[in-house]
Amino acid sequence: MQTQIREEVFFTDGRIYVKGNLTSRGKRKRADYILYYKPNIPIAIIEAKDNNHSVKAGIQQGLGYDEEYY
Repeated sequence: MQTQIREEVFFTDGRIYVKGNLTSRGKRKRADYILYYKPNIPIAIIEAKDNNHSVKAGIQQGLGYDEEYY
């Protein structure tokens, strides 16, 4: 049986940028936790923050995940 929770995992290879004949890739995105319904079917990406960071910082980071993933 495969685990349904993975920790510290990259979930994108980064956006692909094309300019003329040149291509480059953006920064890879990594989440603290990803919850899977089935293998390769994620249902939640969780960003954990310690007490030294604000909730706003975690929300902002999570919004960035949404833009990259979909």
